[in-house]
Amino acid sequence: MQRKNLGAAVLLLLGCHPAMHSAASTEARDEDPVIQLLTTSCFGTCPEYLVRIFPDGRVTYVGLANVKLIGPASSTITVTALSELVRQFQAANFFAFEDSYDTGASDAPWTLLKYWRDGQSKEVGRQQVKGAGPPALVQLERSVEDAVKIERWIGQPKRRSEDHD
Repeated sequence: MQRKNLGAAVLLLLGCHPAMHSAASTEARDEDPVIQLLTTSCFGTCPEYLVRIFPDGRVTYVGLANVKLIGPASSTITVTALSELVRQFQAANFFAFEDSYDTGASDAPWTLLKYWRDGQSKEVGRQQVKGAGPPALVQLERSVEDAVKIERWIGQPKRRSEDHD
């Protein structure tokens, strides 16, 4: 699937998913998140979920499929943890990454990582295939997962950002 079509398909699916409506109704604030990580499906049982981290440290999660918790959840991270994530995004020069790292694999799930800073945002899509995308991008995905303690919601010992063969 081409990257442009993937983004549109994901947004359509998220808009139709009942858990997204529940999560949207619990978020009364209008601000943009600082970081967003969305994972997509594969032909198997790849976990699908959306995580957002806001400037005040709020974390929102929506489990979509193949995860321990389907639906919305929330938590917080410390200001220090958020500052460290922002430092990592800046050190990796996130805005210089390509928009998409597509290997052409038909059954590979995607991670869509988005970062907001100074009124600008950038989203980078990467197929979860070994060698897709720079190591710094893969590390950012892992750092976001670690910061929000994603395993408590997806219920899998193997983290989502581990690449598939």
